[in-house]
Amino acid sequence: MSSFSEYDFLARYGGDEFVALVPGTEPGDVVDLCDRIEKAVCAFKLPVGEAKTASVGVSLGSLRIPAGR
Repeated sequence: MSSFSEYDFLARYGGDEFVALVPGTEPGDVVDLCDRIEKAVCAFKLPVGEAKTASVGVSLGSLRIPAGR
């Protein structure tokens, strides 16, 4: 996903759960990143059958771990 930099890490954590590690990112930048991810996911239309699509949603949260911990 182009919302991430080359130093970030995105992995599947569970069935439909993902974890993103974005080292060195300031809290305000994390909010911007979450907004970009939400817009990209919500803009995606999943093809279902002929000429039909389904919308996709997302819920996001964040946790900041100070450097050196």
